[in-house]
Amino acid sequence: MISANFAEVRKALEEYKKEVDRKLTYMVRAFAYQVTETAIGNTPLGDAEKYAGLYARRQKSLGLDPKEGFAQGSWQISTDNNFDLQLLYSGTKALGLAKTTLTGYKIGTDLYIGNKGYYIQKLENGFSDQAPIGITKPTTNHIFSVLQADLVRLFNEG
Repeated sequence: MISANFAEVRKALEEYKKEVDRKLTYMVRAFAYQVTETAIGNTPLGDAEKYAGLYARRQKSLGLDPKEGFAQGSWQISTDNNFDLQLLYSGTKALGLAKTTLTGYKIGTDLYIGNKGYYIQKLENGFSDQAPIGITKPTTNHIFSVLQADLVRLFNEG
């Protein structure tokens, strides 16, 4: 005769599920954070001194401060694919807000990473010498070459 204590098995399975959920949640949060960080790093950073005339024109037409960093500071993470205009002038600050957004992430929720900055499409189309092939392609290449291989490590760290 074979016997098992079903209550103990059930408890063990419930604990295992909690652990897997925790690890998967950590993995998704860390992966999304790294993708956002990579996108910010691949976004050109202007030079307000060198291009003072362009920054003054941008301020007059769009109301943006005449300083660099707006494109990097516009990166965001969303769970509903809606992005607001984010008036930050720092990729570091944008990454901090992204991290805050990720703290509330629950496994199974969709995440979107985007940028609603006024001229992000121009930068994506190679407008800047700093990003002649845009932002998405090098970011995606990085994801496939490095981050994808890190998913198991991120899961194990969770």
